[in-house]
Amino acid sequence: MSDEEKLHLASNAAQLIAQEAQGGAYGLNLEGTTATNTVGTSNRGGMIIDLTVHGRAAHSGSEPEKGRDAVVELAHKIIQLTALTNLQEGIHVNCGRITGGISENIIPDQATTSLGIRFRTLTQRDQLLEQIRQIAHQHVIPETTTDVTIRTQIDSLEATAAVQQLFANLDRAAKELGISPLIAANDGGSSDAGVLYAQGVPCIDGLGVVGGAAHTDQEFASVHSLVKRATLIATLICTKDAKKTPR
Repeated sequence: MSDEEKLHLASNAAQLIAQEAQGGAYGLNLEGTTATNTVGTSNRGGMIIDLTVHGRAAHSGSEPEKGRDAVVELAHKIIQLTALTNLQEGIHVNCGRITGGISENIIPDQATTSLGIRFRTLTQRDQLLEQIRQIAHQHVIPETTTDVTIRTQIDSLEATAAVQQLFANLDRAAKELGISPLIAANDGGSSDAGVLYAQGVPCIDGLGVVGGAAHTDQEFASVHSLVKRATLIATLICTKDAKKTPR
């Protein structure tokens, strides 16, 4: 799995990309796409967040009343967290991993869920963070506490005027190659285009290899599409329009 697929969780690659992007005229992100004439002018941002509930351990047979069950408390929170999902608005909260407890005869004193979060706008991101923190601070089981840790995040790419102008420049380059009209797609995933966008650099996403069935054992890519995509990118870079992209 590439580092970008987990939002650069295990490296400082996002920070390095952001540093290199400073002062850039525009960005081209070579994420894969499903059709030769489709590119991305917006996509979702993402976060990986840990919620860890701290309770109190006790013997589940002889002194269960002395325990404060972190797993049960987390279970209540997971129901509230997943309810934040609004697919029509592009918001998805996925409790992708759950850990907790050490033995069947011990009241668990700790439990964690790792959230995979997607959002379309930075406003949505900020609202989600506030809602997650509110859920963390409300407790069903007394004397439990909850920590919220943002492990990594990538901003969304939004179709601003500068991004739309860059798309228009790319579309003109495509016409020269006979592959126009291009289609501006809204990708549901996250990518490094969001890192550039956060630095004020307009970006086009989905300029990589054409393929499909992503993240399955049926995933495929078209070798022939690599030549077409490389030619489109080179044509844009060489055109005078590219140098006029507004910031």
